[in-house]
Amino acid sequence: MARMIESLTKELKPESAYFCPEGGERSGQGVFDMSNPSQIVPIAEPLFEALDAAVEFAPVMNLDDVMKGLKKASSWRDRAISGTGRATARA
Repeated sequence: MARMIESLTKELKPESAYFCPEGGERSGQGVFDMSNPSQIVPIAEPLFEALDAAVEFAPVMNLDDVMKGLKKASSWRDRAISGTGRATARA
Protein backbone atom coordinates (compact mmCIF):
# COMPACT_ATOMS: atom_id res chain seq x y z
CA MET A 1 0.00 0.00 0.00
CA ALA A 2 2.81 2.42 0.81
CA ARG A 3 4.27 1.97 -2.69
CA MET A 4 0.86 2.56 -4.28
CA ILE A 5 0.37 5.81 -2.32
CA GLU A 6 3.90 6.97 -3.14
CA SER A 7 3.42 6.17 -6.84
CA LEU A 8 0.08 7.99 -7.01
CA THR A 9 1.37 11.09 -5.27
CA LYS A 10 4.41 11.24 -7.57
CA GLU A 11 2.17 10.87 -10.64
CA LEU A 12 -0.69 13.18 -9.60
CA LYS A 13 1.30 15.77 -7.65
CA PRO A 14 -1.69 16.60 -5.43
CA GLU A 15 -2.12 20.04 -3.92
CA SER A 16 -3.04 18.20 -0.73
CA ALA A 17 -3.61 14.63 0.42
CA TYR A 18 -5.32 13.40 3.58
CA PHE A 19 -5.68 9.93 5.06
CA CYS A 20 -8.14 8.90 7.75
CA PRO A 21 -10.49 6.11 8.82
CA GLU A 22 -13.93 6.37 7.25
CA GLY A 23 -16.76 3.95 7.95
CA GLY A 24 -14.29 1.61 9.65
CA GLU A 25 -12.04 1.42 6.59
CA ARG A 26 -8.92 3.20 5.35
CA SER A 27 -9.66 6.32 3.38
CA GLY A 28 -7.68 8.86 1.44
CA GLN A 29 -8.61 12.10 -0.27
CA GLY A 30 -6.44 14.05 -2.65
CA VAL A 31 -6.85 17.35 -4.45
CA PHE A 32 -5.22 17.42 -7.87
CA ASP A 33 -5.75 18.97 -11.29
CA MET A 34 -7.54 16.67 -13.73
CA SER A 35 -7.44 18.32 -17.13
CA ASN A 36 -9.30 15.50 -18.92
CA PRO A 37 -11.87 12.97 -17.65
CA SER A 38 -9.99 10.19 -19.47
CA GLN A 39 -7.43 10.42 -16.66
CA ILE A 40 -9.92 8.65 -14.38
CA VAL A 41 -9.12 5.24 -15.87
CA PRO A 42 -5.34 5.16 -15.29
CA ILE A 43 -5.81 6.65 -11.82
CA ALA A 44 -8.60 4.35 -10.64
CA GLU A 45 -7.69 1.02 -12.26
CA PRO A 46 -4.53 0.37 -10.22
CA LEU A 47 -6.51 1.11 -7.04
CA PHE A 48 -9.31 -1.27 -8.08
CA GLU A 49 -6.89 -4.03 -9.02
CA ALA A 50 -4.23 -3.78 -6.32
CA LEU A 51 -6.31 -2.68 -3.35
CA ASP A 52 -9.88 -3.63 -4.26
CA ALA A 53 -10.59 0.02 -3.50
CA ALA A 54 -13.78 2.02 -3.90
CA VAL A 55 -12.90 5.18 -5.84
CA GLU A 56 -14.89 8.38 -6.23
CA PHE A 57 -14.07 11.58 -8.09
CA ALA A 58 -15.69 14.92 -7.31
CA PRO A 59 -15.01 18.06 -9.32
CA VAL A 60 -14.18 21.07 -7.18
CA MET A 61 -13.42 24.72 -7.90
CA ASN A 62 -11.17 27.30 -6.34
CA LEU A 63 -12.34 30.90 -5.86
CA ASP A 64 -11.08 32.01 -9.29
CA ASP A 65 -13.00 29.17 -10.97
CA VAL A 66 -16.21 30.08 -9.11
CA MET A 67 -15.90 33.74 -10.05
CA LYS A 68 -15.34 32.87 -13.75
CA GLY A 69 -18.36 30.57 -13.65
CA LEU A 70 -20.57 33.18 -11.99
CA LYS A 71 -19.56 35.78 -14.58
CA LYS A 72 -20.41 33.37 -17.40
CA ALA A 73 -23.72 32.37 -15.76
CA SER A 74 -24.66 36.04 -15.36
CA SER A 75 -23.95 36.69 -19.04
CA TRP A 76 -26.07 33.70 -20.10
CA ARG A 77 -28.89 34.77 -17.78
CA ASP A 78 -28.83 38.32 -19.14
CA ARG A 79 -29.05 37.07 -22.74
CA ALA A 80 -31.94 34.76 -21.89
CA ILE A 81 -33.87 37.52 -20.08
CA SER A 82 -33.33 40.08 -22.86
CA GLY A 83 -34.28 37.57 -25.55
CA THR A 84 -31.67 39.09 -27.86
CA GLY A 85 -29.05 36.43 -27.64
CA ARG A 86 -26.62 39.16 -26.55
CA ALA A 87 -25.65 40.19 -23.07
CA THR A 88 -27.31 43.40 -21.85
CA ALA A 89 -25.75 46.06 -19.66
CA ARG A 90 -27.13 46.57 -16.18
CA ALA A 91 -28.01 50.05 -14.99
